[in-house]
Amino acid sequence: MPSVRELIDRAEHCHREEALEVYNAFSGLQDKLDIVSIYKRYPELFSRETYDFVTALGEGDLPEERERRMTKWMFTRKYISNKFKELIEDLENAEAAAQVEVDGESHPYLSVVILIAREADYGRRGRLNEAYLAKMDELNPQREELDARGRELILSLGYTGTIDLCQQLAKLRIYPVRELTGAFLRDTDALFEERLERFAARTDTLTRESLRHADLPYLWRAGRFDSLFPVDDMVPALRRTLAGLGIDLEAQPNATLDLEARAKKRPRAFCIGIDTPRDVRLVLKPRGGQDDYSTLFHEAGHLEFGAHMSPSLSFLYRNQGDTSVHESYAFLLEHLLSDRVWWREVMHTEPVLSGGESYLDFTRFHRLFMFRRYSAKLHYEVEYDERGGGPPLAEAYARWLIRGCGVAYPRQRYLEDFDGGFYVVQYLQAWIWEVQLREHLRQQFGEAWFTKRSAGSLLKDMWAEGMKYDVWEVAARLGYPGLSLAPLTAELSG
Repeated sequence: MPSVRELIDRAEHCHREEALEVYNAFSGLQDKLDIVSIYKRYPELFSRETYDFVTALGEGDLPEERERRMTKWMFTRKYISNKFKELIEDLENAEAAAQVEVDGESHPYLSVVILIAREADYGRRGRLNEAYLAKMDELNPQREELDARGRELILSLGYTGTIDLCQQLAKLRIYPVRELTGAFLRDTDALFEERLERFAARTDTLTRESLRHADLPYLWRAGRFDSLFPVDDMVPALRRTLAGLGIDLEAQPNATLDLEARAKKRPRAFCIGIDTPRDVRLVLKPRGGQDDYSTLFHEAGHLEFGAHMSPSLSFLYRNQGDTSVHESYAFLLEHLLSDRVWWREVMHTEPVLSGGESYLDFTRFHRLFMFRRYSAKLHYEVEYDERGGGPPLAEAYARWLIRGCGVAYPRQRYLEDFDGGFYVVQYLQAWIWEVQLREHLRQQFGEAWFTKRSAGSLLKDMWAEGMKYDVWEVAARLGYPGLSLAPLTAELSG
C-alpha cells in the first residue's frame, strides 16, 4: 500500500487527466467523454483497500485534522464514483447524443433550453419544453439506476444517507442552512408574488396567470436589455473590471478564456482547473445578451480565484475544500452587474432602458427567484434523503419547487435537478456570504471598491489560501461571527 502522501500525489495526477478530458469533451473539442480509461490507469486510487486505509487514518498519519478529513472525503468520493463510472459516462454521452423532435425539426437535447429562452412564441415554447421533458424522461431510468445504486453503496459504507456522509466528511451545515432558507421563503412570499406578476407583465407576452415553467428561460433571457450588453464589449468590460483590481487578464498565462462557439460545446458554461493555479480555463459558448455578461463574470470569479491560489498549497486545499468559497468569489464578480456604481465607473452609462426600466431591478428579482428556488431545492433534497429517495419523491420535488418558484415544476426533473453531494448548500452559503463580503469591501475601500488595487490585494491574499478554510471560517477570519441572511434579504427586498 502506498503512503497517504503518495496516494494524494497520485490523486492529483489523476485529477489533471480527468479535468483535461472533461474540458475537451464539454468544450466540444472531442465527441465523447472517456473517464473510464483514465480511472483504469490509477486503480490504487479507487480500491476498497485504499478506501479502508484512508478512512482509518489517524493523527500519526496526517497530523492536521482538516487535511485528514478532506483526504477521507476525497477518497470516499473516488471509491463511490469508480463504482458507477460507466453509468456516469453513459449518461453524459447519451445526453450529448440525444436529439429532440419539435415541429418537424431535430435539435440537440442539450441546446433545447437555449431555444426555449430565445423563443418568443408562447405555443412553440410549450412544445419545445414538452419535447425536452419527454426526452429527459427517456433518460431518467439511467439517472434512477445511478441514484439507487449510489444510495445503496452509501448505506453499505455505514452512513445513514447522503446527509450523514456530507455532514461527517464535508462538514456541510445542511440543517442550519435549511432553517435559514425556510425563514427566507416565509419572509419573502408576498414580495416574490408581487414581483413575479410585475416582471411577467414586462415581457409583453406573459401574465402571472399564463406563466409556466416553460416560460422561465424566456423570462430570464430578458432580450429587451440587449442594448445594454453589446457583444463586442463583453470581454473588454471584464478586462476593465479586473484592471481596476490590479489584474491584467492579458498577462495571465495560467488563465484561459475559451469563448469559441464550437458546434459541440456544451451550452452550460464552466470553469475548470486542469492544474490549479498553473492552468485554469473558462469555457463559455456565447449567445448574446445580459446572460452572457453575467455568466462570463461569474466564471471569471472562479477563474481568478483558481489562478491566484498559492502553488505551494496542498492539492486538497486547491481542489477538495468547501466550494462555497469558490462560488462566493464567482458571485462577487457576477453581482457587479447589479451595482449602479460599477455601471458608472466601468460601463460609463446608466443601466436603464429608454422606457425607464432599470436592469438593476430585474437582477434583484432574478436573484430573489434563484435564492428561493435553491432554498426549495434544499428542502426537497433533505426530504428526498430522509425518506429514502426513489421515483415516489418526484411529487415532493414538484411540491417544493412550486413553493419556491410560484409556477408548477415538472416532476420529470426530480433527479436531473440534483447537483450531487448537497452542492445546493454550497450555492446558498455562497449567496449569503458574498453580500457580507461585498459590504466588507465597501466599508474598507469605498463604493467603487472594484477600482482599488488595495481591494484587489486583499482579494488576492484571500484567494491565495484556496479552499483550506470553509466559508464560515473565511467569514470569521474577516471578523464576522458567521453567515447572516439579513444583508441578502435587505438587498433583495430593495
